[in-house]
Amino acid sequence: MRERGGCPLPPIVERLASPGSAASGLQAVIGLGPTAREALPKVLPYLTHGDATLRVLAVDAVAAIGDVAAAPALQKAFEQELSSVQSLRQDWVSKPLPETYGPGFDPSEASDTTADKKRGAKHGNLMARVKALNAARARNLGRPTGQQQRVHTELFDDVEDARLEPLAGLLRALGSVKAPGALELLKGFTGDSSVTLRSAALVGLTRLGSEGVALAKNSLFESDRTLLKTLAQALAEQGEAGQAALVEFLPRIIGEKLVLLDALSRTGAPASAVEPLRKVVTEGGPESVLAATLLGRMKAKEAVPTLIKVLEDPTSVGRREMLTALGELGDSSAAEVVARDLYHDLPEIRAAAAAALARMGTGAQADALDALKSDYYRRVREAAVTALAKTTTAAEGTR
Repeated sequence: MRERGGCPLPPIVERLASPGSAASGLQAVIGLGPTAREALPKVLPYLTHGDATLRVLAVDAVAAIGDVAAAPALQKAFEQELSSVQSLRQDWVSKPLPETYGPGFDPSEASDTTADKKRGAKHGNLMARVKALNAARARNLGRPTGQQQRVHTELFDDVEDARLEPLAGLLRALGSVKAPGALELLKGFTGDSSVTLRSAALVGLTRLGSEGVALAKNSLFESDRTLLKTLAQALAEQGEAGQAALVEFLPRIIGEKLVLLDALSRTGAPASAVEPLRKVVTEGGPESVLAATLLGRMKAKEAVPTLIKVLEDPTSVGRREMLTALGELGDSSAAEVVARDLYHDLPEIRAAAAAALARMGTGAQADALDALKSDYYRRVREAAVTALAKTTTAAEGTR
């Protein structure tokens, strides 16, 4: 209904009038998003409601509407929730944990013998060289260097993630409504010890436009996979600016390319992604499957030679997706290579090859397609019949 321009709001507003039915009304507003802007005055009172569930739903509803008029109410709710959370976190260790050994506790100083001291010095020199090599590698990949490792939260923070989620929702909402001062506020939370709060702050930043995206994208080097997935999806949802950031980092991310590609596959990729995606396809591996799918959806004709080259290797990964991508591109120059898979052992590959040829509209493989009309797999037979019908029509059209 959001995509269709909304729906009649009176029944939803009626539900919001009663706390007993407000939950379903708030969920409807979340779904409708900006099209439910007229319901905002009925949503705002629930930001301070006594029921925690309704408060969380109200925050999400305000974020979905995205109206800056809600900023003062959100800021007030944020200050109250922050104060509550801070009091809980301060019950534990309030000072930063030490990062160096105290007097008398350094193992290297505790050694009495000369041999032990030499071993300690040698070990220290070796670790220094390893750190220097890692830093050089990070610079070559364009990664930030000199970042301090965070201490595991369980060592100093006993507040559960579920308790932090209301505050996280408010951080995301402040970004959604583009509240005054939100950029600096959210930037401050990107270094928080809690993954929940860091993720929320980064998502909020992505919703603040190009400046927020520029700040948030550097956290794509985070080691926490859940945070990385959340951030990648948030960037992809911000349109060309966020998607361009994912494309920019695609060659620089070593182990988590799939996360970035998955986010792009849900929203689409900008034209600048063609070359990085071609490189991913060439490198092979599971990432090449999503990359090929994206290239097909983008109608990137310049990717045809790359896909053909991959298909020429009989052991290539994601063969079906490569065939489908070539079919999406519809370039008849790939027909000969695609037709070879009409004889593949796997029925899904044969069906994909026939479907790709149907999109290409060439009649050069009519005999092979005709033979597949009696294949023992129904999907292969149907794909062959469809391909023959389209190639015959295309051939008649050229007469």
